[in-house]
Amino acid sequence: MESLASQAANSVACRGFGIALEANLRFKLKAIQAMSQGRLPVVPSSDPKDPLNLSCNALHALSIGLKETHTTETFNLAFSLLPAVAFWLSLYCERIIMPSRSHEFERDFHRISVEVLSLLLSHHHFIDALSSDTNLLTKYAPFLWLNPPSGKWFTSESQYEHIQSTVSTLGHVLPRPTSQPLTWQSRLVSRLEENSTKLIGLCVQGAAGTFARFHEKKNHIYLYNTLWGVTTVIHTMSAASPSTHMAFLQNSSLRLVCQVFEFLTKCRQFTDAEFKIAMTGLISVAAYFTWVMQHGHSYIYDLLGYQLMPSLLKVTKQLQRFRGSSDSHIRHTVGETEKYVMDVLHIMTSHLGYVSILKRCR
Repeated sequence: MESLASQAANSVACRGFGIALEANLRFKLKAIQAMSQGRLPVVPSSDPKDPLNLSCNALHALSIGLKETHTTETFNLAFSLLPAVAFWLSLYCERIIMPSRSHEFERDFHRISVEVLSLLLSHHHFIDALSSDTNLLTKYAPFLWLNPPSGKWFTSESQYEHIQSTVSTLGHVLPRPTSQPLTWQSRLVSRLEENSTKLIGLCVQGAAGTFARFHEKKNHIYLYNTLWGVTTVIHTMSAASPSTHMAFLQNSSLRLVCQVFEFLTKCRQFTDAEFKIAMTGLISVAAYFTWVMQHGHSYIYDLLGYQLMPSLLKVTKQLQRFRGSSDSHIRHTVGETEKYVMDVLHIMTSHLGYVSILKRCR
């Protein structure tokens, strides 16, 4: 299956890959439907042809195909399999992961479920399709995200990869602060609100883990994407839930996001790809700062105390280097970033000027 997945960029191979996936992800059979009702074997089977093992291997292969190939055929194939994917992920959660039976199986159902969700939910039309499932994105996915796997699969690297997948996925599925949440998004926010301590812990660990790994990795795109996810989660959940907003503030979210901003503005030679994702992260940071300052002027002094101003000046230098790029997308990114940075500066200077006038009038 994995070899078929890696060749899926080829049209003929992609069709063969699709046939194999459909066969291994069948779920309308009587015996498989019985499993979804709780009739799992007392002792898990090690037979590769066992339906659970076949489905898990197929989902792992699908994740490889989505990561390694980005053709229209591959995405169309994945879209056609969404009902089967939703069925199997729900079964894993309801009958294996949530009842704490994962340690009985050879397959790492938790990790593969998180990986598949991360790859699918980075595309809006996949989100729309999967959100029609009653519980997948509002019950099962939050459990997967907020309760990292443990035991024989637990390592510091696998924990970081779990956090990477979680925050980047949440960055795509949570409602934008400027839009009205859909019904399923409101349910998701409520679920995360109930588990805000775990959510805050994931954000803090995600940022700290990224800072620690920066000098180890040659490709920094995934690290910048993690920081974008961390900041986006903090912003969107703060805007959607007043209690979560206060919980983030009590856990020094302003200092954390300032550290993210400083990290993203460190002077180094960005590649074009790194610049795009780093600036996306900066826009997320600046949007959060703007939102926070509009909801409490005292936060301006906190941000100044966390060395926000030097970071704002650094980012203007980075933007100057890419302003004349021949890539239209990069030029657009420069313009968007400048707009958000200027919004932050405008709010800060306006407030400080207003305070100065009040002092003179006394």
